[in-house]
Amino acid sequence: MSRVAEFLKDPVKVFELDWADVTKRIVTFIKAHVPGNAVLGMSGGVDSSLVATLAVKALGKEKLHCILMPTKSNTMLDKQYALNVINQLGLSHETINIQTILESFEAQDPYARDFALNNLKPRIRMSLLYTYANTKNARVLGTSNRSEWMVGYFTKYGDGGADLEPITGLYKQQVFRLARFLSVPQEIVDRPPSAGLWAGQTTEGELGISYLKLDQILYGTELGCSEDDLMKTCGVTEQEIELVQKKVANSAHKRILPPCFTLGS
Repeated sequence: MSRVAEFLKDPVKVFELDWADVTKRIVTFIKAHVPGNAVLGMSGGVDSSLVATLAVKALGKEKLHCILMPTKSNTMLDKQYALNVINQLGLSHETINIQTILESFEAQDPYARDFALNNLKPRIRMSLLYTYANTKNARVLGTSNRSEWMVGYFTKYGDGGADLEPITGLYKQQVFRLARFLSVPQEIVDRPPSAGLWAGQTTEGELGISYLKLDQILYGTELGCSEDDLMKTCGVTEQEIELVQKKVANSAHKRILPPCFTLGS
């Protein structure tokens, strides 16, 4: 049966894969791109927890260092979940509270407000991760999944700034499944995904669509399914398809290197 036929037959089951094989392939990928040590920002969410688990399989716990970088919008639960994974894997870690750094931007920069301020958080975290990486000759591990990568749900030169992205081949449905397969704590897999940008913020709420519908639209489109097929098979609306298409198109600049002028062009 073709991938299109499988998708049209069951647009939920289609996200199931041979997780042992996927794990082996990602571990091989990490090994190929990390010659020594690695550093990872831990949020207490499923993406960073999964990347940490995979990195330990690839590199060993001695070569992975984790940094927690909370602000006042992060909860104690975020910290506890992150520490649960860190302790479960036996990893070294530290916490750098970035609230005072953020407040210094607010005090000095008139543009550090609202949406721009929220984008500053991941950019500060990226800077701290690379400061550590420069000092320890380490690689920075990214935590973007395919769903968020394709719609641009990451900050350019923030959480989108990494030396490698181990899970961008996995839709969010697959992240959940692989996390369960690798025994990431169930409470982390089950909690509503959030970037922790403000109190009560959820990713699905900000995106304006559920992860399941988002994944089905993205994957169905990748397979070449028509909008009619998507609406009939997945129960999505024309407006939801248009929403996703616009997000993919408008965020294309985030997924490429800057255009560079050359005298030969």
